[in-house]
Amino acid sequence: MYTEGQERAKVGIVSVDIHGNSYRLRFVYPEGSRHQFTIARVSSEGWSTSIRAAQLINRDIDLGDFDDSYARYSPKHARKLQIAKKEAKKEYNLKELWEMYKSVKVKTVSKSTIKKDWSRVDNLFEIIPSNFLALDKAEEAIKFLLSKYASGTLNPLLRVLYAAINMQVKKTTILVNPYLHIYSPYQKKGKKPECFEPKEVKAIILAFNANTFNPKDSPYCHSYYAPMIEFLALTGCRPSEAHAVTWEDIKLSNGKTFIRFNKVWTSAER
Repeated sequence: MYTEGQERAKVGIVSVDIHGNSYRLRFVYPEGSRHQFTIARVSSEGWSTSIRAAQLINRDIDLGDFDDSYARYSPKHARKLQIAKKEAKKEYNLKELWEMYKSVKVKTVSKSTIKKDWSRVDNLFEIIPSNFLALDKAEEAIKFLLSKYASGTLNPLLRVLYAAINMQVKKTTILVNPYLHIYSPYQKKGKKPECFEPKEVKAIILAFNANTFNPKDSPYCHSYYAPMIEFLALTGCRPSEAHAVTWEDIKLSNGKTFIRFNKVWTSAER
């Protein structure tokens, strides 16, 4: 039976909480790459399973051996991996995954995104040697691209390309995204920004609501954005995560409000 108090825990970098009727694990690894998955039904046994999995994830990350298929940590994902291996009939290369992504998204993505972002990704395939397109050549492909582009230029293109790869991971067309182990385009280098003090946050929100610094020629009053600013301050989520929240992501449980942040709004998904 479920024991009161077995609701949430922090094990290293892994947060354990309840999502619906199951325990959920959430963590960020590598920097900027968020992971979350449900692992077991809410019960005493499920709690023990979740804590053991969280401990194992921390150990594997420390050893540089993290399993991003989650099969090592979750019986459900292990079964999914076995099924995917049995059903795998073809080894897709990077360009094929990109073309599959485009065929699915072409009707929902704006023309400006296709012209600006997709065409630039297409251009990458004009210069990548064909023998680097196999997924087991991810390290060689990344090294080659970094020799041709500055990281600031390459990162937006890789974020679009990684979305294409991750789509096929979710469909189990492929098992993992091998590129994330080698290079993350989500990493931010340099000095970390200092956080606002609570009193500063209150002052900022008050200024937005009162239109204190609103330019006279602005088409929108700052108060128009005040609810969004307050939401970001209260949750700590990114703007792209806030824009992607739907009513289905908001749940009430035991007098508390839970918001699920499991997706982001990007230019590649307009």
